[in-house]
Amino acid sequence: MNVKQLAGWVLAASAAVGVGALLVTMVGRSDRELALAIEAVAAAAGLAAAALRPLRPERRPAKVRTAPRRSSPAGPDELVRLERAVSLAASQASTLHLTIRPLLREIAAERLRKHGLELDRDLDASHDLLGDPAWDLVRADRHPPRQPFAAGVPLAELAAVVDRLERL
Repeated sequence: MNVKQLAGWVLAASAAVGVGALLVTMVGRSDRELALAIEAVAAAAGLAAAALRPLRPERRPAKVRTAPRRSSPAGPDELVRLERAVSLAASQASTLHLTIRPLLREIAAERLRKHGLELDRDLDASHDLLGDPAWDLVRADRHPPRQPFAAGVPLAELAAVVDRLERL
């Protein structure tokens, strides 16, 4: 039995003895000295428990082990989030579709406007200017992936799409 358990038992016993002394007094026994003796024992047990309390081992919060973070160049929070999303887009089709694709559509629409085209209206001309890989990612009729955790687009292909959009 460790110190903590012992202190718990002493506290429980002192409480029980104290309740017993109270009951003896309340029942109306004339043996007031017995009640005082029981109360004295209860008080002594309480003092013993209080004296043992500092001997209890100190509780420390559990240390949480975390995976080491990959160092990335310092930059705005938005840039860091975008870097993570791009990395995930290569491994998860759902991240590509839900996070990267809307950004690519926005960029493509802006670049195409400079050529007098609307992404969702001038389909053939937009397709010709963007090329197949970019068009496949930004076209309006692209469906969400059937398997969200399937592989996304390789980073090299994504980089080629971004380069194509920058050249427009």
